[in-house]
Formats: sequence, C-alpha cells, structure tokens
Amino acid sequence: GTVQTVAATAVNTYAANDSVVFSAEKTFTNGNLGSKSFSFRLTQVTGVGNPAPVTTKLAQADEKATATEGTGSTRTVTFDAIPFTQADVGNTYYFMIEEIRLPDGVNATNPVGTLDHVRYDLRKHYFTVHVEKGTNGLAITKSANTSGDDETSAKFTNEQRGRLVITKTFSGTAAGDLDDTQKGKIL
Repeated sequence: GTVQTVAATAVNTYAANDSVVFSAEKTFTNGNLGSKSFSFRLTQVTGVGNPAPVTTKLAQADEKATATEGTGSTRTVTFDAIPFTQADVGNTYYFMIEEIRLPDGVNATNPVGTLDHVRYDLRKHYFTVHVEKGTNGLAITKSANTSGDDETSAKFTNEQRGRLVITKTFSGTAAGDLDDTQKGKIL
C-alpha cells in the first residue's frame, strides 16, 4: 500500500453579536403624574458633550413616549436594542438621551412651563459604549457620563412648582360701584 499525505486546513469561525438597550426614567416630584406623558430621544453623537449626530450605529434617532397611565411618580421608556458585532471591536460609541416635545416656552433659559408650572429637567444625558473581543464573545463596556445615571439609563426629574392665586373680595361696596380711580388698579 501507498501512504498518501493530505494537507488539511482547519477554519475556526468567530462570530460575536451582542446588543445594548438604553432607557430613560422620568420621576415627577411635588405633584400628581396622572395622565402626563413624556417623550425622549436617543441619538448617536460624536462625543460626550457634543450633541452632533452621527449614524454609524443608529440610522436615525429613536424616539419613545412614556405611558400615560400607571401608578406612582415614575415612568420609564425603553429604546430599541442597538446591535454590536465583531466589526465593532476596538471602537467606542457615544449616545445621548434628551427629553423632547416640551411645552411651548420651555427652554434652557426658562425651564418652567407657564401653563403647567412644571420645572423640566433639560439636561442631555451622555453614554459611552466601548466594544472589545471577549473570551466568549464581545466584551462591551458601558458607562454613564451624567451624574445620577446608571450605565444605560438616563434619570430625569421634573418638579411640579406651586402657583399662587390671590382673589380680592370687596366688602361693603359692590365692585361695580368703584370710581374711575380704583378701576383697573392692582389691589
């Protein structure tokens, strides 16, 4: 018999997939959350503190609204999972969560709504995701870059502000009996 030598090639395929899920939590203090709903946006950005959008991991911003029913003073939204693969190894990604669809007139210089008297939490919450090759798949490191946040959850707090209404009651004379010097004055 003849001995034949055959060269064999072994191919190990390493395919790693994982995902990260972000959420936003709204806590409402000093008032009744009732049927209020809040909306949030998750955007991939160029860096911490830099809200310029990029689209390497998110083709577009993910927007979600909290439920309008529930008990307690907290509502939470969960964004769609962001997939990571072996192609992401060695990369760092940045994400930002912000509250959107605020009442008219609410902005960075005026965080209190004039109609609802709520002080809105207008902070932009930043998160960092770093992807490495792990022993049994991807090793994803997640970190929050905003004080009070968890590694994948933005914590927003809105506060119901008081409103003082003063009513003037006239005694001894009808309001219609006021002379012209009293009409229109703030008493």
